[in-house]
Amino acid sequence: MYTPATGIWQTVWLEPVPQTSIDDVNITPDIDNSEVKLTSKYFRAFWRIFGAG
Repeated sequence: MYTPATGIWQTVWLEPVPQTSIDDVNITPDIDNSEVKLTSKYFRAFWRIFGAG
């Protein structure tokens, strides 16, 4: 039988971060042209919520 559950079921925490920070970086090599493409995403917030899993 399925029992519904609600609420937070993992450990979470808040931590201060700079207003703008790097969130993700991708590096794509182009061997034929001896080049590397660098792509980044940024995150803009005062607080970030992290989960344990």
